Amino acid sequence: MATYNGAAFLREQLQSLDRQQLRPAGIIVRDDGSTDDTLAILHEFADTTRLALDIDVNARRLGAARNFLTALRVVPENAAYVAFADQDDVWEPWKLARAVSWLRRVPPDRPAFYASRLCLIDAKGNRIGLSPAWPRPPAFANALVENIATGCTMVLNHAAFRLLRQAGAPDVVYHDWWAYLLVTGAGGAVLFDTRPGILYRQHGGNVTGAPATLVQSAFRRVMRLGVKKNTTRDVLFRNLEAAYAAREMLQPENAQIVQELRAARTAGPRERFALLRQAGVYRQFPLDNRIIKLLLALGVLPM
Repeated sequence: MATYNGAAFLREQLQSLDRQQLRPAGIIVRDDGSTDDTLAILHEFADTTRLALDIDVNARRLGAARNFLTALRVVPENAAYVAFADQDDVWEPWKLARAVSWLRRVPPDRPAFYASRLCLIDAKGNRIGLSPAWPRPPAFANALVENIATGCTMVLNHAAFRLLRQAGAPDVVYHDWWAYLLVTGAGGAVLFDTRPGILYRQHGGNVTGAPATLVQSAFRRVMRLGVKKNTTRDVLFRNLEAAYAAREMLQPENAQIVQELRAARTAGPRERFALLRQAGVYRQFPLDNRIIKLLLALGVLPM
């Protein structure tokens, strides 16, 4: 668990972890320099729970992605399963048990992780909707341009945990997108559950309603995918650089795709489009898919 000024909702999340039908062997918390009551709440919980709690404060701010990825270094090497947890959600009591039962279907030497849909809740805990049910299967070709695995739903098997730890903490924006890219790139499995195991809290007025028109829908997607600064444009670039640095951990054909996509940054639109088609990259929904391929081909998104 990565924490940062999470006092408002942290107690409820900790209680939900304590109520898991399959109890965690322990909880590792890395705080990123909270200035509210987060640390007091964590120590209060440590005094009342039977769960082993490892609490540490980062010497400097790391940001969420690096905080999660560096925390993997202190997870015991023999951990059979590792889950990421946010500070402000609520886990269904069966979340871990269901995830582990799914992961047991995968050979233990194959990297794999479980992820699921989300049940959205507001600041008061009222259920307000569901995250998308993805129409297309998880794959490396999808992970290159889209993330469908929200980190707080993810449970890694031992092989995936070791893979991520071996890769270190690259300069990526999202730890969960990086996990999706690396695990699929290495030939691992992604088990996506359409049954939500997380009550995913939306607070601060960050829930966006559906656009009223197709024009609005297209405009918002373009802004999110590649025109507005620090959105998918930056994420794709940094993901690809991290994948290139970890290319020896990828399947040969996927490492080749990464190298070709990097080289295509200096190519013309026709060559880029041909390479994207050859690599088979795709997003889950048709309009997003068409927009991102156009932006990539035109060089607006500099993979």
